[in-house]
Amino acid sequence: MRGQFRPGRIVQSFLDTDLYKLFTHQAIFELFNDTEVTLQFQVRSNEDFSPYVCDVRTEIEALADLRFQQSEIWYLQSLGRQPNRKHGFFKPAFIDYLRHYRLNPSLCKVRCDNTGQLTIEARGTWLDVIHYEVFVLTIVSELRYRCCAKPADLAQQKQHMAAKIHHFLKQAQQMDLDISALRVFDFGTRRRISYATHWDMIDYIHRALPDGVFGGTSNLHIAREMNLPSIGTQGHEWYMAHQQLAVLHQFQRKALTHWIEVYRGDPGYALTDTIGMDAFFKDFDRFCAKLYDGLRQDSGDPFLFAQKAINHYQSLGIDPSSKCLLFSDDQDLDQSLLKLYQAFHQQITIHAGIGSKFSADIPCCNVPSIVMKLIETDGHPVAKLSDSKAKRSCPSPAFERILKETFNYQD
Repeated sequence: MRGQFRPGRIVQSFLDTDLYKLFTHQAIFELFNDTEVTLQFQVRSNEDFSPYVCDVRTEIEALADLRFQQSEIWYLQSLGRQPNRKHGFFKPAFIDYLRHYRLNPSLCKVRCDNTGQLTIEARGTWLDVIHYEVFVLTIVSELRYRCCAKPADLAQQKQHMAAKIHHFLKQAQQMDLDISALRVFDFGTRRRISYATHWDMIDYIHRALPDGVFGGTSNLHIAREMNLPSIGTQGHEWYMAHQQLAVLHQFQRKALTHWIEVYRGDPGYALTDTIGMDAFFKDFDRFCAKLYDGLRQDSGDPFLFAQKAINHYQSLGIDPSSKCLLFSDDQDLDQSLLKLYQAFHQQITIHAGIGSKFSADIPCCNVPSIVMKLIETDGHPVAKLSDSKAKRSCPSPAFERILKETFNYQD
């Protein structure tokens, strides 16, 4: 039932994560296997997470038991496989490495700081700590929902989703909008209520939406168990780490071309907002624009971004209709998404990655405002400036100033 592998545990398997984590893992394996990093859990609100310290530590320690099972290895080998290719997305050397891959929970420290707030840091080689981001956020999120969400609230989750989908489809009809070309994806793993509710929501949503509109999930475990398509793009950590792995003014260009070096154009969504969309477009030249299938927008004004992206493709002599824009910043099945689709779908393909509004949408509890971000690479600071102030991650004010000056970033 529900493809549950580890009853009583929050993280179900090594695949109970986002596909982009495995994409990034392989790129690190090939190019940066001795790079040291630090990941830091951050609370973006005044909510107190200290009551969960002991349970968080217990769940993180239990991650040491995870192994890639043979059936999971076969599944990973199948992803992206084409008749004319020797392998799929994941190459034989990386697959062999995963057979022996283990997590070392001693690299992930859990404590309360001097203000009483929950503090979590994972420090080690990038290869060793990359998966703590999604696993830690999933663990903290579920433990928090166990306290704030009552059984009656969870029982209403499907009813709430049914009403939302009904209203969404009715709005599309009222707007005389054909949404058959729209694709929405589940991106909800890291802030879900629980694995069980995540499964139930995906199971319901992909049946409730018109055929083809639900495009799949970023969660590999659920995609495999439900026989759904999986989707993965890039994470901010890939670009942030390159701030110290390359000459600073070239870091985005290096991140883009290193990804091409590993994947040869597939998977092909480039993430645009590490230091803002304007700086990104300056580095996203014709070479990269032709090789990447599209762009992911994760902060800022989606309408402004879409128009700038279309204009940029046109300035490079590329037909925007051959490309895709994936919007993942607090998206939902609502009128805003329909208006975005209405405005641009005849010029460029529109996709939406929907996170907590799929996996944790219950009226009684706010979604936890938590992230786990890269803060150091090889002992030096890194930063995310974003197109939204609320999404910035800049632990070093001095480095933030250098980054802003280098790229003429305007607050």
